[in-house]
Amino acid sequence: MVDREFFSSYFDEDPHILQMRQIYTVEFMQFFNMGYENYSQGEWSVARKMLEQTRSKLGHMDGPSVALLKFMEDPYEYQAPKGWDGTRDLPRLLKAS
Repeated sequence: MVDREFFSSYFDEDPHILQMRQIYTVEFMQFFNMGYENYSQGEWSVARKMLEQTRSKLGHMDGPSVALLKFMEDPYEYQAPKGWDGTRDLPRLLKAS
């Protein structure tokens, strides 16, 4: 079983991770978290607005924002499919690439 408390404190205390995460502003994280929450809840038009802002907010393209936008766009045209449960079938995605 994964010790979530260990990983949480590790992310908050490890100097390498802290340095790596310095570029992520509070504003960026708030927008990304809202976008991801809307994505997982199937509210893709709202998620799109949030993630389009985070896509380039850091001065370069943010990979997770771009990946989520791409997934929602093609073939779904930013409409969550029927039965959307907030997750994707990763093994199926890996076979397709």
